[in-house]
Amino acid sequence: MLKECKRLRLKAFIDLKGATAPILTAKVLLQLSQEFPDLHEWVAVCSFFPHNLFAVKWYLPQMFSILIYRSRALTHIGDYVYIPFNNIFKKICLPFDLLLEVLVYFVWWRICGTNAVFFDEEVAIAPEVNFWKARSQDVFVYNVNSHDMKAYLRSLDIPYITDDCSN
Repeated sequence: MLKECKRLRLKAFIDLKGATAPILTAKVLLQLSQEFPDLHEWVAVCSFFPHNLFAVKWYLPQMFSILIYRSRALTHIGDYVYIPFNNIFKKICLPFDLLLEVLVYFVWWRICGTNAVFFDEEVAIAPEVNFWKARSQDVFVYNVNSHDMKAYLRSLDIPYITDDCSN
C-alpha cells in the first residue's frame, strides 16, 4: 500500500495502534525507511499512545508524528456520551481524565517531539486550535462528517479527516 501511496503522491497516515511493543513498531518503521528513504516526507505516524511516538522519534527523528487526543476518554463512552456520575467507575476515572489532559497539553507533546495533534471534532474550537498553533503544532481533526463542521474547519484553515466525501 505504501508503494501505491508513493506512486500516487499521496500523504499516508500510519496509525500506531498497539501499546505493548513501541520499540518493535519503531524498528518496523526504520526498516520501511530503508526501503523508502524519503518516507518521512510523505508519511506521518499517529498514535493515542505517547510512548509509541517517543520510540519512533528515537529511531527516526525526522519522521512527522501526530499525537492523537480525545478529551475525557475515561469518563465518556463513544461519541461523548457521559457515564452517569453515580457510576463508581466514573468517580474513580475523573481525576485520571484530568491528569491525562494536563499531560497531553503540557508534557507529552514536548517529550515525544510531536509535530502535530489530532483531535476529535468535539474539541475543534478556535481557542483550542490557537493553543496548539502557538506551540508550533499543526492541528488535524478527525471524525468530521457534517457539512457545517467542515465549513467551520475550512474557515479556521484546519485539515480534517472524514468518512463522507461530500462538501
